[in-house]
Amino acid sequence: SHAGGLPDTRLPLHARYDVVACVASLMHLPVAQLSDAVQSIAHHLQPGGHVIVSVPAQRPDLDAEERDAGGRLFTQLSSQAWCDLFARQGFTLQEQIQSADGLAREAVRWLTMQFER
Repeated sequence: SHAGGLPDTRLPLHARYDVVACVASLMHLPVAQLSDAVQSIAHHLQPGGHVIVSVPAQRPDLDAEERDAGGRLFTQLSSQAWCDLFARQGFTLQEQIQSADGLAREAVRWLTMQFER
């Protein structure tokens, strides 16, 4: 059995941020939890705030359940699916780039997106 999730996001109601960075984190949530996670991010961002999201764009070493050899979940969504997920919470895509893996794994590529609320 695999468990996982984000830390408790019930911050004080006055907590608002200009930028939230989700680097190599949202990819570990099951698809069913992603909408709630993005809604929580939106709730804690100032209007006009930004969120940076970095997720694998290409990860060929996963099994049929989207898990690596160590059992970690890597939810695989297309760039468009990530954009749609954030758009449903009022975000607009500002920029996206694909890049090589920082650990020099040739088959792994990353997608980094910047959204504005």
